Amino acid sequence: IRNDAIIPDRFDDTFVVAYKDTQGNKRVFYCPITTDPGLHWLKKPMNPDGTAILAPGQHLGIWQKGLHRGKYTALVQRKPAYVIRDNNKDAVLNFDSKKVVSGIYGINLHRASETTIVASVGQYSAGCQVIPVIEDFLYVMNLIALQGKYLGSTIASYTLYMETELDALA
Repeated sequence: IRNDAIIPDRFDDTFVVAYKDTQGNKRVFYCPITTDPGLHWLKKPMNPDGTAILAPGQHLGIWQKGLHRGKYTALVQRKPAYVIRDNNKDAVLNFDSKKVVSGIYGINLHRASETTIVASVGQYSAGCQVIPVIEDFLYVMNLIALQGKYLGSTIASYTLYMETELDALA
């Protein structure tokens, strides 16, 4: 759930996983996340078209278990996704940019630091969805491992809601 406040460099969004455990019990897990790129990458985009901001909506089968940047196990992009390209190199997240494109851009779900809780997004996200608390990230990865064990797949879908969309559902 992307927070309506559009302030960069904060882990101010919410990651939610709803599932049934092996006993059929309904479970919900949630933790802080950023769904936005860090200020560093807003000002210095990796891509000449601008910094990627994952577009809200449902991204079916977007991720699978793999290596983030070849370094550690995370959920890595396996299917095209829509992103908004913010290319004005300022400190403002521009969700209304006219540059919406689809492709495989390395929009992964990964952790920030392995050793500490991170307060600022900084360089941890150039468009990825990033969990700041290692224990929360490991819990999510354990769920993916259990999904692989019991369902035979480590592919995950992702639905990104804007906070205002949830208000409309209430």
